[in-house]
Amino acid sequence: MKDPMLPFCSQGDHSHIFLLEQLMRISPVIKPHVREEAMKFALYLKANMRASTENSLVVLGFLMILSIYGLVSSFDEDEVLKFLQIAARHKEAVELFRILGFVNKIYDFVENLIKNQQYIEAVRFICAFELAEKYQPIHQLQAHVNKAKLNCENNYKENKSIETKHGSNMLKLNFRLSP
Repeated sequence: MKDPMLPFCSQGDHSHIFLLEQLMRISPVIKPHVREEAMKFALYLKANMRASTENSLVVLGFLMILSIYGLVSSFDEDEVLKFLQIAARHKEAVELFRILGFVNKIYDFVENLIKNQQYIEAVRFICAFELAEKYQPIHQLQAHVNKAKLNCENNYKENKSIETKHGSNMLKLNFRLSP
């Protein structure tokens, strides 16, 4: 895992995530001195992630380290759940949610995803945990479409406003330059 404070390097991050996934799958026996080193690294990542959580791959890697080395109990549950919310866009997040032992928190977690307008992520968890009776995925998908439409309309208006200002400035400039 690279330093979360460095600029994003998605190819390198994806390679690290792949290796961590493989390590999760083989579930090696972790010796105490290795767990201690992993804990130091996890604390380092966590300290640096507070300043910058935009890189969800770094957050995902942090969560995978907690899972692989059995470190989740050393961290605040609410904070780990917030990190899971950041990493929710990644397909590995559903499996991590289970492995890290948060299945009993699924309803609150989905509610938070919906509240934070992470509709696609919410649908992924709704389907994975078979919660469609309580949270109908169609409603979340419709909310996502409505949000996307609103964003498009706002971007169009913003771009149109910039074009109008630019055109107006060009007219003024042409008027001033004309003899």
